[in-house]
Amino acid sequence: MKKTVAILAIVALFLVGSVYVVAQPRGGDKGPRKGIMHPRIMKELKLTTDQEQKLEALRDKHHDSMDNMRIEMQKRRDAMHEYLKAGNVERAKYNELSAAVTAQHEQIRKANDNHFMDVLDVLTPEQKKEFLSKMGERREKGMRGGEGCDDCNDRGPKGRPGKR
Repeated sequence: MKKTVAILAIVALFLVGSVYVVAQPRGGDKGPRKGIMHPRIMKELKLTTDQEQKLEALRDKHHDSMDNMRIEMQKRRDAMHEYLKAGNVERAKYNELSAAVTAQHEQIRKANDNHFMDVLDVLTPEQKKEFLSKMGERREKGMRGGEGCDDCNDRGPKGRPGKR
């Protein structure tokens, strides 16, 4: 029985850790908030002043919403951790806490998806095409995987050294 509880605790900690990593804000609080649109891409799209203002408002609203959701995610992870730490783990209660963490993660994913679509709604058809093309190029070059970029001061994502 003790072995089963220990295995469950290890699995639970792994799951909580995985969700924790996924729900973390990207890039930390290192200055002005950036949205999903890289500043260089914004310049290349030749956005109107109205579009820039709309995108800034969307970004700010989304970041505030994400901050609140991350706080809620942390509360749910903390509740799960405290339950496991207490030592008397029951399947039903554990599954309930795990489902709450998973539901919060899904809410964050949906909010990100909706924000992406809101950004696309601000762009003209030509700008959408260009933006999606640029996003594809960035992914192919590995921008999320550690490659550097011209505007990152030789730093990759999260401030890590990038490749030039």
